[in-house]
Amino acid sequence: MPQCYDRRYFAFFGFWFFCVFLFFLGMDGYQRYAVLATPAVFATLVLLIFIPRDVEKVPEAYRLASRRDIFKALLGRI
Repeated sequence: MPQCYDRRYFAFFGFWFFCVFLFFLGMDGYQRYAVLATPAVFATLVLLIFIPRDVEKVPEAYRLASRRDIFKALLGRI
């Protein structure tokens, strides 16, 4: 069965950047949460984006054919 990658999960990548932003704010209250949340969000990102899914389960607008397409989408070229 053909497989593809789903680009809908890039929202987790944005949330990871948000956690890093909170970490660099320098506020004591937010650094603790960002340090705890960043590894979990990064692991979820890898789990959701880099695991191929069945083509039938991913709408055509969100399909990425290969890992190369994933990195193009991360760079904003798609």
